[in-house]
Amino acid sequence: MWGSVVRLHPVLPGIINIFMALIRFELAGFKIGFVRNAKCASTSSLSYILQACGKTIEGFPTHDKFVEQLGEDSYIGLRKPFEDYEKELLECDLRIAVWREPVEKFLSGYAHCMAHNFIRVKNKKSRTYKVYPDDDFRTFIHNYEYLLESNINVWDHCSPNAMKLGTDKSIYTHIYNHKEVDTHLLPLLETWSGNTIEKQTMRPSNQNLASIPTDRQLEKIVDLQFIDYQVGWHG
Repeated sequence: MWGSVVRLHPVLPGIINIFMALIRFELAGFKIGFVRNAKCASTSSLSYILQACGKTIEGFPTHDKFVEQLGEDSYIGLRKPFEDYEKELLECDLRIAVWREPVEKFLSGYAHCMAHNFIRVKNKKSRTYKVYPDDDFRTFIHNYEYLLESNINVWDHCSPNAMKLGTDKSIYTHIYNHKEVDTHLLPLLETWSGNTIEKQTMRPSNQNLASIPTDRQLEKIVDLQFIDYQVGWHG
């Protein structure tokens, strides 16, 4: 799937280019499904889930660390089509989605990619790569559709909520904005598990790399994230 094309404005219904990672675990007799959505406090959420399940790890809760603690079936659908795992999600008694305002998610994803030097551009003539300059947001916007299709890190961190969560909000029993992870999801997991969960901030904010878009750029971002506004993944 690394080389596949991810369309920004897929045709509804029958979307085949939506991706997700489904986290599955059990608490209080419930089978619970949590859809991991990048730049929506997902790393902190995974830490809280592990703590609720009575597990502890060192560092970030990566895929390998997660399955080591909760088993291979606990973390499925990594960068796989949504339709292939919709059945497993619907089999869960409780289904949790965490979303973020589309423009804010896009800008946070850009800052994340800049902070980690994820965006590299290939010079066709010299066949060399260079990292995007940190302040070149205009170039990023201009080349975004190409980057979304060719760079897995851009797709993972900047794509619309719908690319991970799907287009039907009604399938979820619990829906939270990313700002509600500590205030709503964390205490809910504590209630279900009976365990005390330590609040954590797993990722730096990268505010020093954040960009303030012009009015024209803002219009462009809204257009790029159009699917979220179409299906309701916005405030």
